[in-house]
Amino acid sequence: MNSPAPTLSVLSDRLRPFLLLALGLIVYRGFRHYYFDDPFITYRVAENLAQGKGWVYNFGEHINVTTSPLWTMLLAGLHFLAGVDLPSLGLALSILFLTLAAELLARALKPHLPAPAATLASIFVIINPHFAQTVGMETMLLFVLALAAILNYQQERWKAAGFFLSLAILARMDVAVLALILALHFLFTRKRIFPLEAILAFLIPLLLWFGFSFWYFGEFQPATLAVKIAQRQSGGHWGAGYILLNHLGLILARNFLTWDPLNLLLLALLGLGLAALARQRSFAGLCLLAWAAGHVLAYGIVLNVPGYAWYFAPVFLALQVVLAVGVVRLVQGRAWVLRVGFFLTVAILAFWAVAWFGFDSKLIDQVLTPVHLSHIFFYLALFPLTLLGFKPFAGRKPWQALALILVAAAAVVPRNWNGWLQAQTFPPTQYRNYPLAAKWITQNLPKAKSLGANEIGILGWCLKDHLIVDQCGIPTPGAAEHLARRDYTWWILRYRPDALVLHPARDWWWQLEEPIKRAEWFKQAYRLRVTLEADREGPPWGKHAVEIWEKVDDREIPSVANSNRQR
Repeated sequence: MNSPAPTLSVLSDRLRPFLLLALGLIVYRGFRHYYFDDPFITYRVAENLAQGKGWVYNFGEHINVTTSPLWTMLLAGLHFLAGVDLPSLGLALSILFLTLAAELLARALKPHLPAPAATLASIFVIINPHFAQTVGMETMLLFVLALAAILNYQQERWKAAGFFLSLAILARMDVAVLALILALHFLFTRKRIFPLEAILAFLIPLLLWFGFSFWYFGEFQPATLAVKIAQRQSGGHWGAGYILLNHLGLILARNFLTWDPLNLLLLALLGLGLAALARQRSFAGLCLLAWAAGHVLAYGIVLNVPGYAWYFAPVFLALQVVLAVGVVRLVQGRAWVLRVGFFLTVAILAFWAVAWFGFDSKLIDQVLTPVHLSHIFFYLALFPLTLLGFKPFAGRKPWQALALILVAAAAVVPRNWNGWLQAQTFPPTQYRNYPLAAKWITQNLPKAKSLGANEIGILGWCLKDHLIVDQCGIPTPGAAEHLARRDYTWWILRYRPDALVLHPARDWWWQLEEPIKRAEWFKQAYRLRVTLEADREGPPWGKHAVEIWEKVDDREIPSVANSNRQR
């Protein structure tokens, strides 16, 4: 690549952290009301741990329900020391770690890539709503530790690299894929294994955790992995076939392969970025690509689990790097390429002009939306780029810098806008219904000591003194095995919860809940008390409205054999 434009080169190591910190504050403000169900499972365990009740979800039950030991310990420690509300703490830490991860990414990329590419990659990461939408999860902590490991590996600080890899695995076990990649790279490039001190730095934290896990829980792995596999085996509710690969394919097709002129730019940037990473031999960039590929292979083919959003995080991280490098490569490309881009831009603007003047009234309605208006704005912004192919603009650094900024905006803003708009409407009705249900149960079912549900995060957090029975089986021994066999009623038969939170909708919840409602014993043992939905007082109920069922006759529930695992 040519020398970077001076306007972006001033974003030096001293200035870039302040820029990223400012962007992090904006992200925090935009997502401060965003939450979803899964983090609250960890919050409940962290609070119990901080209060001296042990590493438990339900009191007295030593079952590891958290995917991330390190994230749980960090939340528990800070909550114990500062007394900060755990959901607020989870949000703040997530955005803080996102900002730190963006800075570490820039530092890891800088040795082999131009400064604008490293800076753009860090900006792309911090403004991408996919990452911010994992707030409360361990994803951003994982990124910080994984990128710290890559950075130290590049600098040949083997002991530090091993230590950060170990912590990253304790943040989420699937980072073992990255550890394997670095170990193989070291073996093939240096013809030997890691130094002993690096191996010890890697193994000691892991051995300490796994030793504690086996002593305390009686097993090495958290319950969550078995639950995700059971969800895949249970039938079509979570998808069929290669579920995660299908989900990822839909995401990538929607972002890169739909009939949208902007996708021409995105595909070009991906191609240019991949070629430049290979040519420049950017270790960090290629390592992230290998990690993303190995991650998809592990989750999408070997385990074949449902496609939860946080499973795609390494893929999106690698994509941000490729797009950023592609932007710089495009702007600093050859003049004839830019001239072709000029005529493509004119053609695109002509297309929008036809739509704008009313040849298709339906198309106008589609154009007049925030997302499509952003497309139009950034199509217009492509002109500085295309003008660089003509004299007297060719080679002018100010124009090159302006084009770099505008092309970068064209590449990411329209695609990120939807996520940012969604963040303003979150939490959706689904997650606002559960606090309503918990409040109703507290006020109207004071004798209920146990609660059964399919989504337990928010309900369990709001009803902290209740024993929670999970249809999927995260804190409920035996439930995952029966879910995998498509036995959707066993968890109620076995644990007989005093109250249930189900759903009236038949489209989304039908497979999991209809067998329960059809059972004759259920009709005699439970009665429907109320149906609730945020912002609605009566039918027709929405997709995620909740029903609260009260147990009225325990004798009507048939007995079943106990699970092999005892509570």
